Amino acid sequence: MGQFKKGNKIGGRTIGARQVLSQAFITKLNDSWKIYGAAAINAVAEENPARYLELVAKLLPRQIHAEVKVEGQIEHIDISETQTMVTKALEQHDASSTKVH
Repeated sequence: MGQFKKGNKIGGRTIGARQVLSQAFITKLNDSWKIYGAAAINAVAEENPARYLELVAKLLPRQIHAEVKVEGQIEHIDISETQTMVTKALEQHDASSTKVH
């Protein structure tokens, strides 16, 4: 029963060991990212577009509040116009999210 008494010096992780390990991992990951990062992203986008979009979606905020004002009548919107509208809405969101509410 006395194995875990207060002041026991045996076993366990030394203080700060997890932080040292985490920092070492992040440093190595950063080094690898500098070499392979862009190529890995491009490879996923080309070889598995569905997985690429899934990863992108996970990085985006879950909810975006956007107000779009449309003047006149919309007859047809092609995909590039839609992408432009979404990009502008995201930029506005980013700009407003940096403001203190």
